[in-house]
Amino acid sequence: MQSIITADYHTHTVYSHGTGSVEENVLSAIEKGLCEIGISDHGFRQIAHGISKKGYLKQADEIRKLNEKYKNIRILSSVEANIVGTDGSIDIKQEWVSKLDYLIAGFHRTAVPWRVKDLIDLQFTALISPRKARRNMTDADVAAINTNGLMLITHPGEYIAVDIKRVAEAASSRNVLIEINNKHPMSKQNLLIAKETGCRFVLSSDAHRPEDVGKVDRAYDAALSAGIECDRIINLRKDPRI
Repeated sequence: MQSIITADYHTHTVYSHGTGSVEENVLSAIEKGLCEIGISDHGFRQIAHGISKKGYLKQADEIRKLNEKYKNIRILSSVEANIVGTDGSIDIKQEWVSKLDYLIAGFHRTAVPWRVKDLIDLQFTALISPRKARRNMTDADVAAINTNGLMLITHPGEYIAVDIKRVAEAASSRNVLIEINNKHPMSKQNLLIAKETGCRFVLSSDAHRPEDVGKVDRAYDAALSAGIECDRIINLRKDPRI
């Protein structure tokens, strides 16, 4: 069945936390009529689930070869970097970012910050003071948007709540997309708030299995429930009934 999106920019493989190969993700995308697929495995400092630097180089070569093999789809290289500091720092250094086709980033509890202070501000504070953690996480997301050249920010507010208005305003000002994640759809309330800022959105599968590539039914339903206009979702097909 053809997907309602033209591209899926957030998918994972065996190089990090996924179950399928890059080629299996690509074949699933082709089967569902996608024009583009992004391979975006978890960043380097995610415990047990992050792609290794050696693995990244191997994957980049694999993507190059698959682009030569499959001419009916564009296969893009990305990483889902981890936001690990209130200053917006991520776990991918610029020397590696420059090798990517695009960069996405989000917060995960299993990522190790560079500094002990950030471990306290983002991880431990969430256990003690949800209000302060919300403020710190919002600062981290906004700074990450402003400093890293992101294409999109993944599942904002999923693991630690954020002031979605501030995050979406920053995204709008930097032309960074707000992700509506199929595994972790944003609440209707947050989508309504984000919509008012004028930001644009992207639907993502966050697929960890090849069969889930291009699957965005829950994300699409969430967007519809908030009345988000189709032309503000950058990867939606013109006829959403397809």
